[in-house]
Amino acid sequence: MIDRLIRLKNGSPFFGALIRTIRFPVDCLLLVYGATYHKLFGLTPKISHLALVRVFIFTDGKMNDLISFFLSIVYPPLHLHSLSDGLLGGVAESEYHEIQSKLEKDGYYVLENRLSAQYCEKLEAKLSDLSYQIRGDKLKPEELARLYKYDRSNIIAPHYVLERNAVTSLSEVQELISDPVLIRIAQSYLRSQAIFTGLTLDWTPPLGGIKDDAAAQLYHWDMERIKWIRFFIYLTDVDHESGPHCFVKGTHLSGSIPRNLINRGYARISDEEVLNVFGATRILEFVGKKGTIVIEDSRGLHKGLGAISKERLLMAFELSNSTFGNNKRHTITKIHSPRFRDLIAAYPRLYSNFDFNEV
Repeated sequence: MIDRLIRLKNGSPFFGALIRTIRFPVDCLLLVYGATYHKLFGLTPKISHLALVRVFIFTDGKMNDLISFFLSIVYPPLHLHSLSDGLLGGVAESEYHEIQSKLEKDGYYVLENRLSAQYCEKLEAKLSDLSYQIRGDKLKPEELARLYKYDRSNIIAPHYVLERNAVTSLSEVQELISDPVLIRIAQSYLRSQAIFTGLTLDWTPPLGGIKDDAAAQLYHWDMERIKWIRFFIYLTDVDHESGPHCFVKGTHLSGSIPRNLINRGYARISDEEVLNVFGATRILEFVGKKGTIVIEDSRGLHKGLGAISKERLLMAFELSNSTFGNNKRHTITKIHSPRFRDLIAAYPRLYSNFDFNEV
């Protein structure tokens, strides 16, 4: 009955606000139920994840902030200072402070050309024989269910996503998710122990810059976890022609997205609306050479532009303060990196969203 009433809220802002107010205590109970279930079984009931989304909307993100505060007390950041430098090399303390400050204030930070071209090209070379899921607004269900090669001579979708477990089987990926710089940045921002909760690797082929909802090429905000930070890694050179990532500065902060927009939930938001509300100076388009890393709190408004005349290869990591939320796990069948193996043994919570089934 409540769901039916909620569908009527667009006809009356007052009525919609009333329904959300009535539902808030119910959603809080669903969060408690979900947290208990998650503690016992390691999974989040879908109704509890949806309740998290609604509570985020109702409180303008403040409930997420409160839960994150308690998680930071229960799971304070790990001490990783004894680790040797990883792929990103050393980082001065002053830069760590700069990264933290900008992430908190603006919601993003860019590490330019941080990974070597050799690393990016070596990883790209391994992808030609692998299989991908495709995404696109005009694709049929049977097409979405199949796996495809990324064939540049026969592009059939605006987005090719490497199968989830294939990403974590790559030795280069295992080396990167063992990098102490990325882990420390994530922990500092989350103010708690971090957990790798999502890894993706995908191609965006050049299709004249068309906008595709299923390929996340319209503005939106995420709410898959309680609090998280994402690392968008350019594995090819990215300029305006190859579909750069975009972000609206400062929209990660609680209360920063106007009520009329956030009340829409996961609905996409047009470029025109974003421009009218936030102004051109806050809309950022990240271009950079291969090896550039965009660090972002994707609770803020963001999207990927459609590629116009050049393709884009992007890898993305998500680190969160809890696995509560979307039940997306990774299975690893072979560990290639000695550092990765050592970190798994030393810091099991860091990789607790991975299932290890070595063969």
